[in-house]
Amino acid sequence: MATQLSAWLYRRSTGWVVLAATALFVLFLGLVLPSQAARARQNTGVDESPDSSFVYSSDDLYRVAELYGPEGRAAYIRARFTFDVIWPLVYTAF
Repeated sequence: MATQLSAWLYRRSTGWVVLAATALFVLFLGLVLPSQAARARQNTGVDESPDSSFVYSSDDLYRVAELYGPEGRAAYIRARFTFDVIWPLVYTAF
């Protein structure tokens, strides 16, 4: 299965596809990620996020959730179901 997938990707990875995936990746890094961070800051009122930590405890998570408030938590969940689906697709294409 992995060999077949690798062969399929190799056949599809023409110069134009690589260039388009690279351009999409750079645009995403330059435009979408900063705007997503600003939107998260606006919706939650704080710069802190569990996504920006490699390790956190349940106490840390509850503290951040309390800082976010009900509206901030709802916005955070919406962002995870939209942005966090698109970002892995862009990253994988790259």
